Amino acid sequence: MKKIRKTIDSYIDQAEQKWKALPDNRQRMFIKIFFATYLLLSVFAFLQIRSKPANTQKIIPGTYIKGVPSVPDRKKNPGLNSH
Repeated sequence: MKKIRKTIDSYIDQAEQKWKALPDNRQRMFIKIFFATYLLLSVFAFLQIRSKPANTQKIIPGTYIKGVPSVPDRKKNPGLNSH
């Protein structure tokens, strides 16, 4: 576990050194690009959720399943429980 932790820490240190080596204006540009990408993905996800039709059935946790066949239906279809 310690070896994995050291490896992860070394990768983080390398990435941090590369980031600090970049000029300030380049860092700002990357931050703006990453933020704009994040913003676009967030807006797209929000619009995707809002575009779903409102009349779709919502599954509420803790409710009963309504599609279970009754006992007479099982007698009509013996293939459901045959082993």
